[in-house]
Amino acid sequence: CEHEALLAAANPVDRARLRSVDSPHAGAFLVVPPDPGREWEFSDQEFRAALALRLGGVDADSPITACGWCPGGAGLDKAGFHATAGCESGPHRIRRHHSLRDAVALLARDAGLTVHVEQHEAHGAARPADILITNLRPAQTAAVDITVCSPHSQAIVLPAAANGGVAAATAEQRKMAANNARCLASGWTCRPAAVEVFGALGKGANGVLRQLAARWALHRGEPEAVAIMVVFGTFSCALQRGNAVALLARRGGGVLPPVGEAEAAVWPARVRRMGWHGGAGG
Repeated sequence: CEHEALLAAANPVDRARLRSVDSPHAGAFLVVPPDPGREWEFSDQEFRAALALRLGGVDADSPITACGWCPGGAGLDKAGFHATAGCESGPHRIRRHHSLRDAVALLARDAGLTVHVEQHEAHGAARPADILITNLRPAQTAAVDITVCSPHSQAIVLPAAANGGVAAATAEQRKMAANNARCLASGWTCRPAAVEVFGALGKGANGVLRQLAARWALHRGEPEAVAIMVVFGTFSCALQRGNAVALLARRGGGVLPPVGEAEAAVWPARVRRMGWHGGAGG
């Protein structure tokens, strides 16, 4: 078929992207109704950037080839890996993480659930949960730990080119190994929730969002189909807008400007004024 022919003709990087965007709910941001005023609402430019990432051509119209956020000016790639996953400079990955966290917390509250954000262990300073959700399942406190990963990471791109969702599955396994014992010690159920840059969900993330949708539908008296569209669509919008902001900040015309020597000392204050307060992203 045409889809299989496209995969066969693609290089491993493009195959990994195609398998990820072909995963269930990866394109949910394309169909969810607009939600004006939320932090994951797209501008026209951001929506175009999100589509370019999905289609694998993020640098088609930009003369900029080096990252202005990196001290060494790392090269930018048309697949968007550096901007969305590889670059460790700037606040964009953390802001994307926090946007996803806040979207899940909002959806849980809208479903009538009790939510605690950035919860620490009962007897320690470590933070194994981005969000604690009480009674997501009956008599269970879910410690939801969100992380964003890329199927274009060097260690995973070849397996991801063969099977969609490999990057998300690997990230969830890593989170479970790191956090499960600590969550159990606090009486929580460890619920890693990984999503790939292109939208593929890990089984853990899919399970959390499906349970949220069921509770949302029950609490609000809405059909399950509407709840699934809203819950998965909101999560997808938060992800893809975060990606778009990171891309635009490096390709020109972004929400946040690249950092030059003159503003290197003042950009943290500028970012704080825009609502970012730091912290570790997944």
